[in-house]
Amino acid sequence: MKKLFYLSLLIAVFGCTGKKLETEDAKKNNSEKPELPPSSSSRKVIKEKDQLTVFLVSNLVKNKPRSINNQSQYCILDKTEMTSIRYTKRTGTLYKGFEYRLGKINVIGIKDKNPKKLLKAKTVIAKGKFVKDLTGKIDKVGKCKVSDFPMYQMRADWGSPECGTTPGITTFKKLKSLSYFKIYDLKKIDFIKISKTQKVIEVEITNNLPVDLPQLQFKVHYEIGPGKPQPHYEKYKLPPVEKGESIKKQFPLYPERKGSVTKKKKYYRLDSCLIKKKIKTDKTIVILDLNLSVPDSK
Repeated sequence: MKKLFYLSLLIAVFGCTGKKLETEDAKKNNSEKPELPPSSSSRKVIKEKDQLTVFLVSNLVKNKPRSINNQSQYCILDKTEMTSIRYTKRTGTLYKGFEYRLGKINVIGIKDKNPKKLLKAKTVIAKGKFVKDLTGKIDKVGKCKVSDFPMYQMRADWGSPECGTTPGITTFKKLKSLSYFKIYDLKKIDFIKISKTQKVIEVEITNNLPVDLPQLQFKVHYEIGPGKPQPHYEKYKLPPVEKGESIKKQFPLYPERKGSVTKKKKYYRLDSCLIKKKIKTDKTIVILDLNLSVPDSK
């Protein structure tokens, strides 16, 4: 009886061990199997995304160290110090940023070493792509103080995406959250002409873009007073324009409201005109980001 008992026990132990070894071998074999390639639908999505061509139509601006809206340098403080920067002599690390931007977007890849013509142009068109995280394109310069940067009485419509209403002062966290535009091709484009007379603003758009234009919002920016100037905006609509076509539209030089502007035109100063729009097709994205001055008609 004892022999039978020990024999049964040995069979049970070796049987369990065998199953365990078999299971471990199976897991090992499964882990060594090559990873399956993505499905055809996944490959299609990736391929279509890579094929999208991005165009940015805007104004080329040269960044400056102490600018309110387009800084070329950043004083980066510790995260814990940002709450009281206006009232203390805080120090940080100074970084050199980007040399140019299109509208509000920092750019790299301008091949022309002296792009004066592009800076003077009303509008330019850039072909390229957006790249996340500005910190990979900034260089450490030295130390900085908050007092080195101007502390203006800022307005809500002033400032840059990197620094907001604290010109030149920012954090790594903020810079990492933003994108810059890598330019492959950049040239002047005769897309829009704006002029004014004593009564109207005249707008002419020639659609030499790679897409049809939908209806656009045309925003006129005034500075109004007396006293401290404040921004005022009037919004109008521009009709759709197909590729290769042109339109001309006229809008009132001053807002037309009863009892207000007609008596106080001297308090309204025409500042600029704005057009912002993102147009997406199957293979193209066109971003309009225009802030245009208005010269007098000849």
